Amino acid sequence: MAVTRHQTESAKRQTRRSSTVVRIQSTKKSKKPSNPHPPFAQMILEAISDLSDRKNKWISKFKIAAWICKNYSIPRSASSKHFTFLAINKAVCEEILDARTNGTITSYKIVKQ
Repeated sequence: MAVTRHQTESAKRQTRRSSTVVRIQSTKKSKKPSNPHPPFAQMILEAISDLSDRKNKWISKFKIAAWICKNYSIPRSASSKHFTFLAINKAVCEEILDARTNGTITSYKIVKQ
């Protein structure tokens, strides 16, 4: 049986198609695992409500960061503090938290709505 030119070209096309299918299947990304902790905004509100008492409703951001690291077993690193401070500043801009500066330390409390 003689192989025609048309048959060899169709065989090449099939091998090309099968190789691209393999590539497409291999590039699928796996799903990310869910976060072991809630969003930082939610953790900040929990920290302020837990740390505030009748006498002192104003909590410093350093106490908030320490509470979050302790209760959610997040390592105390520069990145965790950075995300905490970003979430605090965002909550202040959205008027969820109220800020008060006393000297060099800024304290926060939850705004009653």
